[in-house]
Amino acid sequence: MRMRLAILISICVVIVALSVVSFLTYENWRTHRYDHLIMEAAVDHQLPPGLLKAIMDARGHFNYYTMGEKGEVGLLQVPQEGVAEYKKAKLSPDYEFGYVCINKAHPPHTGIKQNIRGPCNICKSRLIPEMWYPRQNVEVGAWYLAKLKADIEGADGSGKRNLEDAIPLMVAAYCLTDKNVRAATDNFRNPVLPPGLRNSIRDILEKYERYRQRL
Repeated sequence: MRMRLAILISICVVIVALSVVSFLTYENWRTHRYDHLIMEAAVDHQLPPGLLKAIMDARGHFNYYTMGEKGEVGLLQVPQEGVAEYKKAKLSPDYEFGYVCINKAHPPHTGIKQNIRGPCNICKSRLIPEMWYPRQNVEVGAWYLAKLKADIEGADGSGKRNLEDAIPLMVAAYCLTDKNVRAATDNFRNPVLPPGLRNSIRDILEKYERYRQRL
């Protein structure tokens, strides 16, 4: 009887241990699988990689299918005004993002765009909107953050505002709309966010403090 009980306890311990290891392995993969995209975008747009990852964690939850209540899309929850600014600067105001296949089993056409929704013309896999495609989404989101950074740094006419002082304004403008934050900070001239706006982005700022030490 005691032998059976000992065996049963041992089996339970092994199952629990395997479950914990599996969970930790999955969490490590989930939270780090886009680090290469974060680093590339951070270098290209001269942004702290920890900031991009903090937004991806707090807003996109590392899920590229995420869509916000106000139309924010993808890993970086790119706001619609950010998409519009990107299209205006990089493409054209009436440019329409298409749909892409992300089937990793077919590298020759991974990322190729189609203009209409539906299955992939080659492998029949389901397409996703291009703005949800991880690489495109991170690129557009990082570009828009860099634009906000430039606007904020130039607001006092010197262009030398400390980056760490500018980050709360950047995050607030990105998440709570450029228009609202400009109105609350005298067109970015006041570097101090009102308490209500700062509280709304507290989660991102706290995650940024954590990630900036790791990336």
